Amino acid sequence: MPTLHMTASSSVIVKQEGGTRLQGVKKKSEPGRPLITVITVVFNGAATLENTIQSVARQTYDNVEYIIIDGASTDGTLDIIKKHEHTIDYWLSEPDCGIYDAFNKAINRVSGEYYLVLGCDDELFDDAIQQVVNTQLRHAGADFVVASMWLGNRLRKGMRPSKGWLGAHAMVNGHSVGMLIRTKVHDQLGPYSTRYTLCADGLFIKKLFYSGFQGVESDVVMGRFATGGVSNSNLARGLCEGFQVQLETEKHKFLQVLIFIARLIKNFPRL
Repeated sequence: MPTLHMTASSSVIVKQEGGTRLQGVKKKSEPGRPLITVITVVFNGAATLENTIQSVARQTYDNVEYIIIDGASTDGTLDIIKKHEHTIDYWLSEPDCGIYDAFNKAINRVSGEYYLVLGCDDELFDDAIQQVVNTQLRHAGADFVVASMWLGNRLRKGMRPSKGWLGAHAMVNGHSVGMLIRTKVHDQLGPYSTRYTLCADGLFIKKLFYSGFQGVESDVVMGRFATGGVSNSNLARGLCEGFQVQLETEKHKFLQVLIFIARLIKNFPRL
């Protein structure tokens, strides 16, 4: 049953949690069967979350952990989570300080050797995790895997380490859906930065590449990334934060200024 935490002065619920882990079901990595944790963070995602949960439940790989962190949604999201609680290892619902605060809450609760971020409107293909484990993770020592995925109607493939000067989005297909990351890299890199509201994943990816971790490319098509997320709905903030990340991670600052100006001009009709 979900655990409810209430304020002393009122009956307003500020925290709820549940999942099979709280019922005594614990998963772990085994030889040849690494535990893969899927993380979904959500706020008012009732319109799409059920399909995302079902895509995780359909995975053919049999050593998957699923964690959902909800930012105290008010639209029925929590009802969907509770409906599917038997397929969710751990879920938490409470107010947070944004996407990356929620990511960090999830990372602190991960049991898996690797984790995969899946947005509340994204979808994993049924055998995606099984294929990556078979081809890249069962015996390899990769710190992260960059797989393929559908972005709208485009199939995004490949890993491009030399493209960092153009931003994290040019180096990988996407932080959500398309990457599996060894959980222990956070021991060195720390949590996701909460200084950024939209681009802390980009900062993390840049640090992952530039800190000497071993990444491998996979042709496995993991799933479908939804193009209507919060980063796409606030283009101006996304461009500005992306520019700040580039200044923080790249040596040639003047080049980054020129690129930023070019992007502002290109996107001016949409700003």
